[in-house]
Parts: sequence; structure tokens; C-alpha cells
Amino acid sequence: MGLVKAEWMESQERGWDAPDKYVCSDCVDDEFLKDYIQNDVDALTCDYCGRQSNEPIAAPVEGIMHPI
Repeated sequence: MGLVKAEWMESQERGWDAPDKYVCSDCVDDEFLKDYIQNDVDALTCDYCGRQSNEPIAAPVEGIMHPI
């Protein structure tokens, strides 16, 4: 089975598919999620609030979907 098909099957079993976007810690209220994001930053722009920086400030949304 190919990787794409395996990922599709996994998302079907979960019942959701994470968007291919990045979120910064300013866009969430939950302290656990804020910490989770701050420990996984790798993008310079937040796709939700548009904030930008010269240093990474946003993490993949897919990363916080599991704890949610």
C-alpha cells in the first residue's frame, strides 16, 4: 500500500483530516496547546492571524490536532 493511501485510511479511521496550515500560540487560549505549539515551531508566519517574524513562531496545525 502506498503512503498516500495509508494516510487517507488513517484520516478516515480518525474521522478528521488536519489542514495543511500553521498556527501560533497567540491563536489558542489553552495553556497546554500554547506550550505544545511553542515547542514545535517551524514556520515564520501564522496562517490564522497573519503574524510574521524573522524567527519561527508557528507550528503545524496537524501537531495540535492529536491533543485536541
